[in-house]
Formats: sequence, structure tokens, C-alpha cells
Amino acid sequence: MYHRFNIEGKTIIVTGASSGLGKGLSLAYARAGANIVAASRNVSKLEALVGEVELMGGKALAVKTDVTKSVEIEHMIEVALERFGGIDVLLNNAGVSIPGLLAEHVTERQMQAIMDTNFKGVFLCGTAVARYMIDRKKGKIINMSSVLGQMAWAKASIYCVSKAAINHITKVWAIEWAPKNVTVNALAPTFVVTEMNRHLFAKKEYEDRVLSHLPVGRIATIDDLIGPAIFLASSASDFVTGHILIVDGGWTCL
Repeated sequence: MYHRFNIEGKTIIVTGASSGLGKGLSLAYARAGANIVAASRNVSKLEALVGEVELMGGKALAVKTDVTKSVEIEHMIEVALERFGGIDVLLNNAGVSIPGLLAEHVTERQMQAIMDTNFKGVFLCGTAVARYMIDRKKGKIINMSSVLGQMAWAKASIYCVSKAAINHITKVWAIEWAPKNVTVNALAPTFVVTEMNRHLFAKKEYEDRVLSHLPVGRIATIDDLIGPAIFLASSASDFVTGHILIVDGGWTCL
């Protein structure tokens, strides 16, 4: 591997690591030699992930973390520093969705639940880790956005808004922290098949709807995000900041 893409020995915090993209990218980072701090509210799934990482000879730490609570985020940072001595990258991935809701049927409670995790959680976690990185004058933050942060999708209004907010805060943080040598970028994938949404793709109507927006002619998998995720975590992206890296199979070209 070209050394600029080498992330061996880097310590990467991944929020929302117990399933889906968070789990898949945690394993990918571990296979590339990174130390993983796996954070989410589901301890049993985190411990299973740590077991997988250790079986491949890697190092990982499970930390029960609710990203909507500052005190738990601070604890996550403390134990990461105690175990690995530093934090090189944050993959700010934790997020939720309530699919199939027309805007006029969204309740205040549902809106709050989505915005609390998808934006408040990203904001609290990103700024907390950034304070450490700013003091160190080095670090990379990767926010998990979505193609729906810039493309409209019916029955997902609050989710779309939450991801649009992530895109904008990514750019604001990038210009604020660039002088401190902290880069901030976002990954914006199209729909990716995971265990959380596999039941939706089992419906031909739903799959066909998604495929109609994908010139590549297939649904994305977690493997499609590994290269972009490693790029943004590596020194190959040192001069890239404030960028929304779209991984969408050509969706936004239509």
C-alpha cells in the first residue's frame, strides 16, 4: 500500500459502531491496522465487534456511549486516551432513521429523536473530540452524511434535513479548525444494504425505486465505502477539508 494511505497504528473512534456502516467500517479500519474505539449504546454488540477485531489480530475497545449526552462522550474520550494514548480520527457515524413517514405525520417526538442523534449527537461528539485534536494540533473528523443531505426523498423529511445540517456543519468546522491542522470532511453514501434495512430491500418495489436513481445499476454495499473511508482517515487526505465525499453510484449526476 502506498504509505500515504497507511492507517496502521492510528486510533480511530467510531460512533454507532455496533451495527450497519459503523460496524462494517470499524472492521475495515481494523483490517488496515488501526486501533478501534467502538462506541454505541449496545454493549453486547460492541463486545462482539471487539471479539471479531481481536480474532484478526487487531486492537479494539468497546465503550458504551450515548452521543446525545456530553458526559458519556467525555468518558469515551478519556478511556480512548487511557487505552491507546491518543485519538487520530473520529468517524462520527451514529445515526437513526424512521422510514416511511409523510411529513405531515411526523410527530414532535419523532422529529426530536432523529435530530438528537443525527445532528445534536454529531455536534457534541465532533466538538468534544475536536477540543483534544486542537490542543494536539492534529486530527481528522469524518462525519457520516448521506446523499439525502442534498437530494430530496419522499417520506424521509427529517432525516434529509438532519443530513443537510451535517453537510453544513462539516464546512463550518473545516474553516474554523483548518488553522489548527484538524481536517473535517463528510462521507455521503447512497442507500447501503445493511442488516438494519435489508427487510426494505426485500421488497421489489422499494429496491426498484432506489435502483432507478443509480446509474451503476446495483445497490451499494459497505465495501463500496471502505476506500473513501480509509482515504479520509489517512494522510493522503491531509489537504482535503470541508469536502462532502459523495459515494452514490452516479445518483447526483441525474
